[in-house]
Amino acid sequence: MTDAGQHHTPGTRHESPDADSPGARLDDSAVRQRLARIDELLERVEDAAGPTARAAIETVGTLSEVYGEALARVLDGAAPRQAERMAGDHLLGHLMDLHGLRPGPQDRPAAEAVAGERSARPLAAP
Repeated sequence: MTDAGQHHTPGTRHESPDADSPGARLDDSAVRQRLARIDELLERVEDAAGPTARAAIETVGTLSEVYGEALARVLDGAAPRQAERMAGDHLLGHLMDLHGLRPGPQDRPAAEAVAGERSARPLAAP
């Protein structure tokens, strides 16, 4: 159940108040809001105890790994110019940093630092 008391059906897009239609895209502001909300929710789950909380944390970590691999495969097929363009997008750049996928050796230390910072948070159960 969501915070609003509505059920979420897996495989369907959650409609938000700022979405005009079920297939609506998010602008950068909405993406930033979602990312902040994800961080808030993860902190709440991380602070919770018990097997359900541990399973939720493991689920998020595993899902993140799979999505990171999917993004890596997209980047494998992208020309360097396309990859740089993707890195300039707020959401894609964030995900590339999170998964250590930012193209170019000059960006590796920053990407590794971000990935290390996130991995320091217990996203997956030990």
